[in-house]
Amino acid sequence: MYYNRRSPRKRMRDYFMPFFIIIVVIAIIVFGWRMLNQFFIQDSFDTTNERIFLNIENGSAKAMMEGKSECKNAPDNIYLYEGEKLKTLPDGRVSLTFFDQSIIRMDRDTQIELIQLKNKNEDNLIETALAEGQIWTKIERITNPDSNFTLSTDMLTIDSRGGIVAVEYPGTVYVIDGSIQIGIKYDDEIIKTINVGVGQQFMVDATGISDINEGLDTTLIFAMSDTFKSSNWYRWNMKKDGAI
Repeated sequence: MYYNRRSPRKRMRDYFMPFFIIIVVIAIIVFGWRMLNQFFIQDSFDTTNERIFLNIENGSAKAMMEGKSECKNAPDNIYLYEGEKLKTLPDGRVSLTFFDQSIIRMDRDTQIELIQLKNKNEDNLIETALAEGQIWTKIERITNPDSNFTLSTDMLTIDSRGGIVAVEYPGTVYVIDGSIQIGIKYDDEIIKTINVGVGQQFMVDATGISDINEGLDTTLIFAMSDTFKSSNWYRWNMKKDGAI
């Protein structure tokens, strides 16, 4: 005699298990993709780069954006990024506000390059290079020993921990507030460092740098000149800073 064999009765977990396996597989795929994205894809971009805000005070300016080969007219109230260049025209003056609230003002016929703009783990690393003209820099006080604000020209590197510094290309620096350390460059190497305090003016030219490299004594620091303090550039910036 033959009997029909009944299929075993399925328990609830037998129905639930395939769905659970699917959910686990999807979770593993999503998690794996996120880890891959974090360690392999996002690391190819520098996410510590910051931006600065451009305000055109007078006239006009041109900017060379990253990846471009020519300067184009810069509109007011835009952001600029590391590696970009900015040039004021003969009628132009602009202000640049950094992410730490420091400010650089550029006079007419002035050009700078944004060499480094980084903020990582509360370390601010800012460096700008002056290629022509003159700038006025109001630097917020720096307390973090791993942070720095550096200005440079072909001849100098200027490091400040806070204060007000004016720089004329290529080798003249005025300290309006605070103090700075200046590195004098010869063939792109620093051959001498010197501290400059408030109310002082630093000046050097190509001949002076050559003399320093040869070990000759050269006068570099003077009292801030009355000509500079009576200039329109000085008075305009002092008014902007609320001192006049």
